[in-house]
Amino acid sequence: MNQEQGDVYKIGRGMADCTGPVADITMMGYATASQNTGGIHTRLYCRAFILADQNNSRPIVIVSMEVALVSQLVKIKVVETLRRVYGGVYTDENVLLTSTHTHSGPGGYMQYKAFHHNSNGFYKPTVNAQVNGVLESIYAAHSSIVDGYIYHGRATLLDASINRSPVAYMENPQWERSRYDRDVDTTMTLLKLTDTMGTALGMINWFSVHATSMNNGNHLISSDNKGIAALLAEQHYSTHQHLPGQGSFVAGFLQGALGDVSPNTDGPTCNNNVNDTCDIITNTCSDGEACSASGPGSDMFESTYIVGEKQFITAKSIFDSASHKLSGPIDYRLQYVNISALACRPALGYSSAAGTMDGVGDVANFHQGDIHGSGTFRFVTTLLNGREVSDDFTQCQSPKPILVALGQMNRRFLKWYPEILDFQAIKIGQFYTVTVPGEPTTMAGRRIQASIKNTLSELGIRDDDVVITALANSYAHYVTTPQEYQIQRYEGASTMYGPNTLTVIQKLLQNITEHLALGLPVDLGIPPQNQENQQISYLYASPAYDCWFSYCNSIGVTTDVNAAYLPGDTATIVFKGSNPRNADNKNARLFRGTDTIPTTFLEVQELADGDTWKTILTDSNWETKFSYTSGRVVTLNWSIPANQRTGTYKFIHRGMQKVLYWFNTYFKSYTLESRTFYVTRKLWPSTFSETE
Repeated sequence: MNQEQGDVYKIGRGMADCTGPVADITMMGYATASQNTGGIHTRLYCRAFILADQNNSRPIVIVSMEVALVSQLVKIKVVETLRRVYGGVYTDENVLLTSTHTHSGPGGYMQYKAFHHNSNGFYKPTVNAQVNGVLESIYAAHSSIVDGYIYHGRATLLDASINRSPVAYMENPQWERSRYDRDVDTTMTLLKLTDTMGTALGMINWFSVHATSMNNGNHLISSDNKGIAALLAEQHYSTHQHLPGQGSFVAGFLQGALGDVSPNTDGPTCNNNVNDTCDIITNTCSDGEACSASGPGSDMFESTYIVGEKQFITAKSIFDSASHKLSGPIDYRLQYVNISALACRPALGYSSAAGTMDGVGDVANFHQGDIHGSGTFRFVTTLLNGREVSDDFTQCQSPKPILVALGQMNRRFLKWYPEILDFQAIKIGQFYTVTVPGEPTTMAGRRIQASIKNTLSELGIRDDDVVITALANSYAHYVTTPQEYQIQRYEGASTMYGPNTLTVIQKLLQNITEHLALGLPVDLGIPPQNQENQQISYLYASPAYDCWFSYCNSIGVTTDVNAAYLPGDTATIVFKGSNPRNADNKNARLFRGTDTIPTTFLEVQELADGDTWKTILTDSNWETKFSYTSGRVVTLNWSIPANQRTGTYKFIHRGMQKVLYWFNTYFKSYTLESRTFYVTRKLWPSTFSETE
């Protein structure tokens, strides 16, 4: 079939809740020990897409996970289950897991100690939530496979991102920089998925921007700007009204070369003195304060929505106008590589402890651009590493002053950091994507794309699009260009395998893509091992008991809702409840957002048809917030939209109590309700008093 007509492909899509623990767990992303989960703003979803040609000979699975990082452990466990369920259909080689990189989700799920250093260690319920969410989304995608078309399109998205390390970007050669208009990639690339009748099934798009609109002072689970973009797309294109996670349309908003790209478009400022100027190298003010960034909104919630909505609007524009149908086979290659053997053993530099303008580090006296280290902290470095850092290690990582020599700390039964990573290339007709298990900077991404396109061109393959899927299958921090590495901003200090990391990755991906284009096999290599049994947790499996024999802590309404609200108001209720982490226990009923009747911590119900209550919102919706604080305090909020219809409403809170009876522990569900309240266009005090 010719390119104008396009080929008919097999297309499946599905999504499932993968939120995980919503209380007491250190969030993953900012490495801030005090940032624990304490409720939900928007739930986290895993979105799966299965694509294959008509022969279904080489299917691929792409899963967008609303988590900070993809854990090797999660992929290992997912593939093990898929092999049992589907035989050899889905394997390491054709399953691609990628994260949106939200920094507002629970941690404790990585299988290397370096990622747990500032938290309570490994927490199996987080792993289980992610594994189950990925599997459920793939099961749904597999069962929904239909014939359809895949369209390809691109557009420019401005004012949604800035470069947070422009001084490092400027270290790249002028001749190279002159090829590009901006110091961030403003291109969004999109695949439009429809059935053969033109019904919208889903979209997969790539746009490079950190999911750090929600800052490190946030304690509510949030899918950040990528998540709101996906929710808006699914709400718009689904064929019926639905709660989040239950629509007919599935939208994957994936990451590209995001390493130095921030959504906080107002840029870095000095909080102590707005007239002070941030030093472009150290990211500090004249008083030593670290600079922080925000915007474009008045607070982090507004900023998240604005940047997410911008991505949705651009994706919608591409989706609605896309007319170029892909044609040709679907195929893939994957290779496991010990990257330490090709570059350097992994190490963190001093500047990594400083954090970025998106999230300042926990430890004082560290700043970006540190190429000398500190005599004070060298002693600490020796303690952390267990011995002095070897000369060859230091020389390989130069000019990075090594803070933590992770590669020197790896032991047989205690792995601090990955050394074996996988690199993947996927072909969908004329479209190629290659994976990077980390965060390439803008110019690093451009070099990878250029080298792949050159490889294809030398093979006589032209007019094909190549995109990078970052944060894929595992995580190994950043990838800068050798020039950017030299000044050791945060991104350079977090380029773990030394200054030649990008060069090694380019060659690996060129080789894999060449074999893919020619239809030749590649050596799979030796995959990483499951390290789950070596993990250490410092957190109890569930909180303290709520009930002892027949005595239970009291639960109920503490502060009820008002009798009536206007559109634009926020309805609030406070309960005395129990710790939502009780729902993490394997014996407790899980709170899932994919059930026909959602079993979530929060519901807003509307009185319909006179006597029937209908759930219209859950803790998955943008308009709601569920928060939990110590003392068993549960607060529910609903920001009532300006266009909300008048009517009668109520809040529902569902929870689990932990019960001790003799020597047995079990979990008892409970449901609490607010009184009914009205949403009305005008408040009449005589009818709707707050004390009614």
